[in-house]
Amino acid sequence: MTQPTTFVLEHEPGKDLPEDLITFLSVNNARSIEIDLSGMKALSGRHIELLLSASQHWQSAGLSLVLAHADKTLIERLSAFGMPAHLFSEGK
Repeated sequence: MTQPTTFVLEHEPGKDLPEDLITFLSVNNARSIEIDLSGMKALSGRHIELLLSASQHWQSAGLSLVLAHADKTLIERLSAFGMPAHLFSEGK
């Protein structure tokens, strides 16, 4: 099994449009990916919307999309917005 391509999502103060994430998803839309949320305490509505849409695309393509290294509070917040629990990596 091939290792997923990883993107580290970083907080950018005052920036709500996730251009770097959009680019990463576009370039890697045909392979399994991991998005590292270790430095994030919250995500903008645009980020959440994009990740929800991406999760549907990756699932329908039979590919893996994993949200890794999110802290418990962020997982709870994202789950409240409808982020599927199976996307979060175990033990992170």
